Amino acid sequence: MNPRPQEPAPVTPDRVTPPRGGRVELAIALDGASCVAVEIHRTLTGGARAGAEHPLEIPPPDDGGWPALTQALTEIREAHGAREGRVHFALCRPHGSYKQLELPALAPADLQRMLERGIKRFFPAPGRAAALVGYEHRGRAGRRHCRVAAAVASAPLVQAAEAAAGGAGYRLGAVEVGCAAAARGVCRLVPASRRGRCIVVLATASAVQLLLLSRGRLHDVRSAPRPSSGSVDELLALVREWIEAAGETWTAPANVVIAAPAECAEAIGAVWDGSASTVHPIRELSDLGVAAYGAGLRPPEKTLILTPARRAVVMRRARRREAAYGLLAGVLIVLCAQLYLGLLRARAEVVGERRAHIRPAVEQALHVRDRIEGVSQRVSALKRLHDRRSRSIVLFERLARALPNDAHLTSLRLDGSGLRVEGRARSATALVPVFQAAPWVRSVHLGSPLRREVLGGRTWERFSITLVLAAPDSARGAERP
Repeated sequence: MNPRPQEPAPVTPDRVTPPRGGRVELAIALDGASCVAVEIHRTLTGGARAGAEHPLEIPPPDDGGWPALTQALTEIREAHGAREGRVHFALCRPHGSYKQLELPALAPADLQRMLERGIKRFFPAPGRAAALVGYEHRGRAGRRHCRVAAAVASAPLVQAAEAAAGGAGYRLGAVEVGCAAAARGVCRLVPASRRGRCIVVLATASAVQLLLLSRGRLHDVRSAPRPSSGSVDELLALVREWIEAAGETWTAPANVVIAAPAECAEAIGAVWDGSASTVHPIRELSDLGVAAYGAGLRPPEKTLILTPARRAVVMRRARRREAAYGLLAGVLIVLCAQLYLGLLRARAEVVGERRAHIRPAVEQALHVRDRIEGVSQRVSALKRLHDRRSRSIVLFERLARALPNDAHLTSLRLDGSGLRVEGRARSATALVPVFQAAPWVRSVHLGSPLRREVLGGRTWERFSITLVLAAPDSARGAERP
């Protein structure tokens, strides 16, 4: 959003202070083949008014510069005895051209580069001899595009004007198209033109322009050479044709500003008789130029003014802005990092305090856990021992039941391979089918050779048998029936 324009400095004939050997300021309008320089005099109240007009009948510039313009400007400065001065150039048609474009949304510096490189594409008529003299951002057009008003002028003419001003000892103020200067001057002379829609009819010596303003901004420009006959009727016909082409929106604007000679202003103003439009005549075109340049210029990136000197200012400001944004981003990153580290330290302190608070309870719980694990291990060992002793008792009981009455054991050994029994029996071979029939025995192996012994008047056979035991579940299931 552009800032609201300030009220213009008064353009009234109050206590004018002419240049007194110090400084002279000129506004030069290049209109076709004519050239007029208007003096700008500063008032004691801070305003400005038009001084003397200097019609400069000078030839156009050549390849070597514009010596005629340099000489004319030097004569004006020497006539006032001024040591320095400032000069502004307003390039009217056919020297300058204005157009509204729809371009990608870019930063100001990138937008300027895009316009400078694409002049031939955006303004095909001037061709390679065109130079960008100004641009203005007009808001967004969708999500990825923006509206831009751009103005170009003849590059050789701009270079020659700048060189002539420097050669005559002047500082260059602005080089812009005439329609932009006229629109700015109208907004300062007629403050009501900044509100709503306004039509400006500008009739110069060689051309006629119709400026369409919307809230103080230049919306569209229509221009044509002034009728050669100088007839007011032809001029009115041209204005009516433009108004009809502009559509119904511009037929009854809130304000109409007519900057034309006195004999034409009343006739042109009659076009809006009977309408709600307010007509504001500007009798002297010099007042329009002083209003455009007398109150100072807005920043170059927000106006249709862009000279090489101001172009350097724009690029320098863009670089400074980028550096400032980079510095600001770096400071924000450092602050965020410090804040994050501070939060981490605070959280670590809170966690440390909580750990210190619960450390005694945790140590007590760990001690209780160790004691429980020790008791659990002892219980498991006792259970295994109990299970082993229970199995041995069961085996002894089964073995006692299986042995016949005429057999007795002398040794018994239980290991991982099975149960090994040694003893005496009347018939050792008779024990083999007995053990094989037992459900808790899987296989029977007769060991060392049998030996016969006589004890108590009876013959006994000494035996050694290995019993491979069956699984406990299968032996238990076989015994249930």
